[in-house]
Amino acid sequence: MKIFLSILFLSTLSFFAVAQEKMIVDQQYNGNTFYSGFSSSVNSISNLPSNIQSNISGYFSKILGSMKDGLKFSHGQIVDLEKYFSDNKETFNYGWVVPKYDLNFIFQDLSIGIKNYYIQLRLDEYGQILACNWPRVNYSNKNEFKSRSEIEKFAINEAKIKGITNLEYKVDLKYNLAFDKLCWVFKFPVVLPNNPRKRFEVFEVDWKSLDIVAQYQIATY
Repeated sequence: MKIFLSILFLSTLSFFAVAQEKMIVDQQYNGNTFYSGFSSSVNSISNLPSNIQSNISGYFSKILGSMKDGLKFSHGQIVDLEKYFSDNKETFNYGWVVPKYDLNFIFQDLSIGIKNYYIQLRLDEYGQILACNWPRVNYSNKNEFKSRSEIEKFAINEAKIKGITNLEYKVDLKYNLAFDKLCWVFKFPVVLPNNPRKRFEVFEVDWKSLDIVAQYQIATY
């Protein structure tokens, strides 16, 4: 009985260690949005107007809480809106609001598996938040996040229920805009006989609730 319990304990530790090792977010440089040549680079937040700095600080305090300490500025742009719209007049065709400030930050917290995660923040000229790839509410306390081992176990179980046998998944962290949630995105390979395309069954799992926010398939060559 003692031997069985020891094996079970070691297996649990092994599963936890694999999840901790594989579920590491390390995003590469996310580049810049192209604004038709009507933007200038931002090298430091201190170069921005004081009201913009204040709104940035306040917003990150709201959405990240104490995790804000793991945030640092990366790069950004200031868009000359007058010149931009003088050259791009058909605004009715736009599917988004062009910002005055397009800023990128790196968030790091290895205790929750984040080595590098780029947070993009877009503001208008008054400091109003236009877009951000981190939820506005409910994700400011990391102690409320499900552990990575719990997330992995849940995703693998869902894949098995779906009949997936190859459990060598790929995983990343993604902001789901439609539901304003932060999700771990699991991609499980699905075999397609005599087909050169690779198909994946994708599960987006909410970091806080162990719920599937979205499930779909993607295919690549």
